[in-house]
Amino acid sequence: MSYVRWHRHGQVLRVWRDGRPGLSIVSRRRQGAFVRQVRGTGRSGVFEVRRLRRFERPAVRRVRRGRNHSLSRLPWRRQEMTDQQIPGFEILEKLGQGGMAAVYRARQISLDRIVAIKVLSSHLSHDPADIERFRLEAQQAAKLKHPGIVQVYDAHIGGEFSYFVMEYVAGYTVGDWLRRKGVLPEKDVLLVAECVADALDYAWQTAGMIHCDIKPDNIIVDADGTVKVADLGLARTINAMSVSRESDEVMGTPAYMSPEQAMGLPDLDCRADIYSLGAMLYHLSTGRLMFEGEPEDKVMELQVNGTVPDPIDLNPNLSRPFCWMLEKMLAKKRELRYADWTAVRADLLRVKKGMPLLQPLPEGSSTVSRSTKRLKAVVQKPPAAEANGGVERSGLSLATKVAVCAGIVVVLIWGIKEMLQPEVSHPTLPPPPKTAPPAPVPTSGAQPAARQTPAVAPDQA
Repeated sequence: MSYVRWHRHGQVLRVWRDGRPGLSIVSRRRQGAFVRQVRGTGRSGVFEVRRLRRFERPAVRRVRRGRNHSLSRLPWRRQEMTDQQIPGFEILEKLGQGGMAAVYRARQISLDRIVAIKVLSSHLSHDPADIERFRLEAQQAAKLKHPGIVQVYDAHIGGEFSYFVMEYVAGYTVGDWLRRKGVLPEKDVLLVAECVADALDYAWQTAGMIHCDIKPDNIIVDADGTVKVADLGLARTINAMSVSRESDEVMGTPAYMSPEQAMGLPDLDCRADIYSLGAMLYHLSTGRLMFEGEPEDKVMELQVNGTVPDPIDLNPNLSRPFCWMLEKMLAKKRELRYADWTAVRADLLRVKKGMPLLQPLPEGSSTVSRSTKRLKAVVQKPPAAEANGGVERSGLSLATKVAVCAGIVVVLIWGIKEMLQPEVSHPTLPPPPKTAPPAPVPTSGAQPAARQTPAVAPDQA
């Protein structure tokens, strides 16, 4: 059975079950009449629907028991596409499935090249608002010509299903890299951050586009080491803000979404992506999510008013300027974050050189919880000075000052006495034997040997 027929009969089953909740076994005659009346599938379709009933019955039992159930997990919703669905393309394999679309690796027959095809999920293909958002995504992504953004070649919107064809990147995601390594070195994290910030800055400046779903699995590293931003499925533009959207609809991945996304605010800008990038960098550099182990609804609440552990407590190898940058990117109030990507990129360069930020976060506005031991280590006095109440340190400073003053007085007295005494003839030593004059030091030719500086190891760069 083709993908379209699977989808059509799946719609029939869903309508039938939703209209008669709690039913797992129904009359075949009534079911056949319902199928022919509602969908007009004909006799051949009736037998196919009957055959699919066995996939629905366990799901209905789960609903009766109060367990969560997703229609997308049913076998008739997971069928792979074939090359008959998209003329001119041969579907090779399914690469991934998201909340809004699935991505397939395919071969474009006319040009004999490998491409990626993003297909809108079937349960959204009849919603005008979702179709309009999908169309805007394809159009806006096609306008972006940047080496750090996956390119879009063609699109087909409407009909049984909507899709667009884009560049296929043969590589691995940063999420795969993180799962393999556990924690990434700071220099690699900064490299990823610099590439992502450059691509998102271009998207914001060119098309007013924000990604809304920055996370490790949406960042791809190709075979040449080029970092590319992919999956603009939740991307929004200034024009897309006018598309109708539920007021309480939340888009994004809870572990990386900004507070304004978690609250469902409609007026998002590039500062939402800056927060998401900070959350991703926190995960890459520490190996832990900001709110590890919490359920999604709790994570969204903590994104608004929660605090996170100091990253340097989780990874002591991190530099303090890097942690300061994360604190500013993760500020709950977007007014306290970086104003735009230009400021982010400027501080990324400074952090790579070990320099402080241009404009640090105001005192008391950080949402990073400092370790109690680290705070004590910073404010604790030396043992000797603490035992004497700090008197020893001040006494040593006073003694030093007295000794310096006394030495100055002695030198002055000796100088005055020498000036007042009459000159006395002293025996002179014979002059030293004459020797050859030293070789002249070249001034404009060869330069003196420069002091060699040790090469910086790659891990310390």
